[in-house]
Amino acid sequence: MSQPFYTSWYGGGEKLNRYTASGQEFRPEGFTCAHRTLPMGTKLELTHKGRHTVVTVNDRGPAAWTGRNLDLSRGAAQALGVSGLAHIQGRVIPRSEHTRGITYRFVYPLVDMKF
Repeated sequence: MSQPFYTSWYGGGEKLNRYTASGQEFRPEGFTCAHRTLPMGTKLELTHKGRHTVVTVNDRGPAAWTGRNLDLSRGAAQALGVSGLAHIQGRVIPRSEHTRGITYRFVYPLVDMKF
């Protein structure tokens, strides 16, 4: 079921901790987000103005006083066309739909990669 998110993005040069609350190194170009209560590792399918992307919760925030309930990494925000504050739609992807363990084959160079 779809739910609304009031979001912004982070990773544009402000002074940030090198690591997220999950212990992962923060990568601004990644497809991750911060949420106050969703479990770490939760995947969200997000939609904004006809654009779609999937992000993984790996950080905590935004601060409650901001009124926002989701902070996107810069990469995810760019994919959705979010350049400031935005109202977007999203849904939690059930673990049964996660794609872990799928083998991706790339044509050049020919490499098998497991995620």
